[in-house]
Amino acid sequence: MSRDAACIIVSDLHVGSIVGLWPPSGVTLDEGGQVMLNAVQAQLWRWWKDEFWGEFVPARCKRRARIIVCNGDLVEGTMHNVAALCAPNAADQRKAAVYLLEQERRKGDLLYIIRGTEAHAGLSGGDEEAIAQVLGCPQDKATAQYSRWHLLIKINGIVISLAHHIGTTRSPVSEGTALTTELVLMMKEAGQWGNVLPDLIVRSHRHRFWMSGAPGQRGVHTILTTPCWQGKTPFVQRITPATMPQIGGVVVLVDGDGAWSVSTFLRCLPLPEPEVLDSVTKK
Repeated sequence: MSRDAACIIVSDLHVGSIVGLWPPSGVTLDEGGQVMLNAVQAQLWRWWKDEFWGEFVPARCKRRARIIVCNGDLVEGTMHNVAALCAPNAADQRKAAVYLLEQERRKGDLLYIIRGTEAHAGLSGGDEEAIAQVLGCPQDKATAQYSRWHLLIKINGIVISLAHHIGTTRSPVSEGTALTTELVLMMKEAGQWGNVLPDLIVRSHRHRFWMSGAPGQRGVHTILTTPCWQGKTPFVQRITPATMPQIGGVVVLVDGDGAWSVSTFLRCLPLPEPEVLDSVTKK
């Protein structure tokens, strides 16, 4: 029988963002500076280090083989000309991302890095390719690159498709629409061209977890989007002031006999507390 395995998936770390993941120590910036964490970054770090990697992952993985996948947007980048950066130097962002993933890479059997949005990760995913090289990720057999746009893996007979991008929406009513569209499209392509139809499709980019599925010959083919590790940027504050990104990661457990399940670590940063104006309204 094959060995039980766990595929640990995180995405959208946005290292370098003033509301993105950043380690409290261990990274020295260009010219010797240090980043002091703000309240959002400190909370993200506690969830990342203490709860997700410190408690959630070990409790579920135990003695399983570990495959770690970072599904895009490791760094915030500088291409948007934004001011909300704690580390505007791209080299410092890459250095911090390596530090964050290297701590967990030592506990896993494999680490894959998927390329995200070019506005964050550089043209053609250049920043993520550089990070993947430093971390010694497996090379793509077709391109010899250390990072990739799409990863298709088979674990104990279960096929998983991982890529960063998928459509987004501001409407909670339509939150599952892009997932259903992606799943049905892959079903159509599999039938039309004989492509492999994955058992599980994983996408990211939208900073919110959602999961859906449709029946097929191999059971229920499932698609999900992963949560993120970034708070609300000025851009998100403008387009969705009433909602918050969902923080966390996903662990896919695949038994040696091919049975599989999804476990999700989810946290949510709170909306601001209302300001009490009793002293103004009272006569």
